[in-house]
Amino acid sequence: MTARVLDLAGRIALVLCLFALSVYFVVRPFLGDDYENMQRAKAINQVVERGGPVKVDGIEWKVNSMKAYTRLLNEDREAIDLDVPAGAIVVVVEATVTADKTVVVDGEGYSCNAELADDRGNRWEEKSAYGYTMPTYCTNSDNPAKREVPFKVAKIFLVPKSAVPHLLGIIVPPETRTEQRTLIRP
Repeated sequence: MTARVLDLAGRIALVLCLFALSVYFVVRPFLGDDYENMQRAKAINQVVERGGPVKVDGIEWKVNSMKAYTRLLNEDREAIDLDVPAGAIVVVVEATVTADKTVVVDGEGYSCNAELADDRGNRWEEKSAYGYTMPTYCTNSDNPAKREVPFKVAKIFLVPKSAVPHLLGIIVPPETRTEQRTLIRP
C-alpha cells in the first residue's frame, strides 16, 4: 500500500509540474511583450555629441549648456521654491529649439519635453520652476514658441548629488513616446 501511495504522489507531482510548465509557456509571451515594449521605449536610437543640432519629430534641438546648482534664483535674485529634497541638486539644461512646418502649434506654442539621463540608466523628468529667467516650456501663453523661429528654453531637473558626475545629457522625446529617441550630450 505504501508503494501505491508513493507512486500516486509521484504522478500527481509530475502532472502539477507539467501543468505549471504549460501555463508558463502559454502566458510568457503576453508578459514578455510589456517588458520588451518598456525596454524598447527606454532604448536610445541616436547619440548626438557637442549639443547637436539634431532634428527629432520636426523640432531641431541644440543644447547650449548643462549646469548644476544648489538652488535657482529669479530675476529679483530671490530663491525659486522647487521643493528640492535633501541631497539633491538642480540641473539646468539650456537649449534652443526650432519647430519646422510639420509641428502642430496652437496659440500657446508646442510641446518640447525632454528627460535627463545618466550613464547608470537613471532618467529624470522635468520640473516646473515658475519665475526662472528663461521659459521652461515651449507652451507658454505669455511668450509662446513659434514655428521656424529659434526659441530658448531651460529644462530643469532635480537629481541626487551623487548622480551629477554621471549625467549624459537630455533625451528627446521623453519616454512616453516610443519612436526615435535621441540622447543629446552637451
